[in-house]
Amino acid sequence: LEIIAKGGGLPNSAMPAYADILTPDEVVAVLDYIKTFWGRQEREFQAQVTRQRSGE
Repeated sequence: LEIIAKGGGLPNSAMPAYADILTPDEVVAVLDYIKTFWGRQEREFQAQVTRQRSGE
């Protein structure tokens, strides 16, 4: 969410920031759309990261 809102964090990133254009709900909707293209491996990795961040 932060990368969509604030732009890419790397110096050579072409990802622009959208915080001044999209509402927080719209940023979430963009990420939800992107995730529809994820395969099993990406979904499993994201689930693992989420578990680690929540302390499980």
